[in-house]
Amino acid sequence: MSATALNLQLRPVVTDESWKLVTRLLEENHKRFEIVYHGYFASHVAHDLLSLYKLKAPISRIQQCYDYHASYLETPKPSINYINAQNWSHHLGQEKYKQDYRDFFDSEIERLGFSQTVYTYLPRLIPSLISEAFHPFIHMGFALEFEHPLLLSEALAFWCFGSNPISPINTRSHDGNKSLVEVVGMAMNDSELKSNAKHNDKFDDRAHNAASGNGASIINKYVDMWSLGETITTASIADKVKEIRTAAMYAFTSFGSRDDKPPPKLDFFMAHGVTASHALSCIVKYLNGRTEDQVAILRYFVQGLIIACWAQGGWPVSSKVVESYPIGEGGDVWSEVMAKGIASKDDHIPKLVCAFKQDELKYGYSNGVYMKAAKLTVDTFGGKDEHWEYDGAGFKLQSRI
Repeated sequence: MSATALNLQLRPVVTDESWKLVTRLLEENHKRFEIVYHGYFASHVAHDLLSLYKLKAPISRIQQCYDYHASYLETPKPSINYINAQNWSHHLGQEKYKQDYRDFFDSEIERLGFSQTVYTYLPRLIPSLISEAFHPFIHMGFALEFEHPLLLSEALAFWCFGSNPISPINTRSHDGNKSLVEVVGMAMNDSELKSNAKHNDKFDDRAHNAASGNGASIINKYVDMWSLGETITTASIADKVKEIRTAAMYAFTSFGSRDDKPPPKLDFFMAHGVTASHALSCIVKYLNGRTEDQVAILRYFVQGLIIACWAQGGWPVSSKVVESYPIGEGGDVWSEVMAKGIASKDDHIPKLVCAFKQDELKYGYSNGVYMKAAKLTVDTFGGKDEHWEYDGAGFKLQSRI
């Protein structure tokens, strides 16, 4: 069984009819629709289109995807052009300026260029990377992965008006000596964090519950335990990105599991941890040479991952569920998995399949663990909304720890 039985289309081919269609649809989406709808739900149309392109989906499927999203997305209200280079950081978290932010970043990208816009504005937003359940961060990952200016503008705007930081951390502390899986495991066994975890309808509210009282300082203590190595280098940063991507995969595949069996439902927000960890790799790569920003992103992401776990009620994170998952004999597993990813009507599944396939392409076969994670995803999620666990297994199963 080949580790790379099928490859993804990771770079745009400008003469490709599929890419021409994706480009046109992304432009139309930018002109016609807001990045959020029904108040606070994030638009996934760009993520979905680009994931389907990576999976080499037929043109008809790409168009079908866009038409579906266009049926419910909302037209933005006109900008009042209030946000500018002097006041942009004064109104973070204020949704009333969402269109103003987008128009501002459209003009900044035209004025400064793509890269300089990233370097000028992204660092200030790092402490709030978990905001809106990682969605602006994920959008930024796609923007930098494809170097797409419209997505960059949308990502920065969403990150600004959705900004809701939890707690500042010391990004210069490199004295930890534990692996990330160890750190997350310890955090999941913390009795005070357990007592903080309270159910609420919105993820952001549950996240702030997890950090309430002494929660933030306790979580930051665990972040400080994570080892970044004695010397920060390009190679060590890449190793830490891999460690985060692996921990996110383990959390997603084991959250709500019993006896090392796959959970009956996939945790919706742990899924965002996986796609956010892929975005992390794209963002850190783009910031190559900007070590301080890279380290800050790594550490705030770990903070966000621990908070996300407790926002879902807390659950022991295990590697055994995915490592022991059966993939069957014969056939091309990736062909089956990717076909199901293309066909899925849920916009998160193609992203997850792509993330795990890109993990394998980057890190190697690794006993098939990434293929197993992708297969577990498409096997467990049968295409219906009720197959997601939205509220967190930890809140439903009280004997979680």
